Amino acid sequence: MFGVLIMIMMNQGSYRSIYADNKTTTQNHTYMKAAAGWLKSNLVKIVVCVSLAVLLFTSFLMMGTNASGGDVLAEGEVSVTVGSGDTLWSIASRHAEEGVDIGYMVFVMKSRNNLEDVTIKPGQQLIIPKL
Repeated sequence: MFGVLIMIMMNQGSYRSIYADNKTTTQNHTYMKAAAGWLKSNLVKIVVCVSLAVLLFTSFLMMGTNASGGDVLAEGEVSVTVGSGDTLWSIASRHAEEGVDIGYMVFVMKSRNNLEDVTIKPGQQLIIPKL
């Protein structure tokens, strides 16, 4: 964006002579001084805008998206680490109380851990809610 502004300020027109003359050299020097003056007077604004843009961009990168990162366990909840070969169904059947429907337990586990589907990975932390 700033390159375009500098190009506009420095544009002398479409016609250029093949012969060097003093007027062209003086005019180029004037444009360069003007561009340098503009840059010098607006440098603080440019640095602040770029810094804010970088800060905003990096803050979006640092946002967490999964619930297992820092959730506090409620009373009666248990945190488990998914092992190789584990599924939500097998974990729910191990932790379900007597008489609780396993399908409902899987539904509640997905909801508590903000899972979009039943895909889980080894090493992932899951919270088993108390029903």
